[in-house]
Amino acid sequence: MASLGMLYIFVVYAVYSKRTYIAHLGLENTVVVKTSWFNKAQKEKMSINLTPTSFMAEYNYHSYDEDSGTTTTSTNYEICTPGRPSLKLPNGFSRQKVLEVTGLTLQVIEDGYSADLD
Repeated sequence: MASLGMLYIFVVYAVYSKRTYIAHLGLENTVVVKTSWFNKAQKEKMSINLTPTSFMAEYNYHSYDEDSGTTTTSTNYEICTPGRPSLKLPNGFSRQKVLEVTGLTLQVIEDGYSADLD
């Protein structure tokens, strides 16, 4: 029983210790996303080189639950450069933080809607 308690504490600590960082490397004009677990050194998960045509795309998705009468909205961000694959940023960053770090212009691409009409 004690080992299950220790395992639970370890799993909870692991979940709460995960951090995701976003940074702009000025000299290289690159945006990098890094993560760290257990307060260890950050590891680079993804990066994208920016050009003068790069921009930040914002996608808003609205979902309506008829049973509870509530609407939830999720927002996702991608760094787009024409002619190259885009980079979808992990959830958890605010619009202000993303724009501040990247220095890119924002384009709201589309709003998606879904309704749970069961």
